[in-house]
Amino acid sequence: MRALPPPPPRELPAANPAAYVAQLVTAARARYTFHAALPADAATVRARTYPLASRVLPHGDHTSTLDLAAANPHHIAQQLLGIDLDPDPDGLVQETPELASYLE
Repeated sequence: MRALPPPPPRELPAANPAAYVAQLVTAARARYTFHAALPADAATVRARTYPLASRVLPHGDHTSTLDLAAANPHHIAQQLLGIDLDPDPDGLVQETPELASYLE
């Protein structure tokens, strides 16, 4: 019996596969969301949270915003504890209403 030749490689869905996957992950819907202004530069927040880069945005030299989303509220709470930064008291904090009891 003769072996069939392997199929040709599939085309990549984008020029940068890692960026493509990151875009899909950040676009996915999640049950719980959290958005806040933090009193730290974006590089500091990224280093403390390890989220995808698009989840942390700089706003000036000493402030950034953080967007978190998860199917499990404990995941968001764990990331916030790891940041060790209180949200900017004058800044915006928004979360899914059901998430509030997990953040107290």
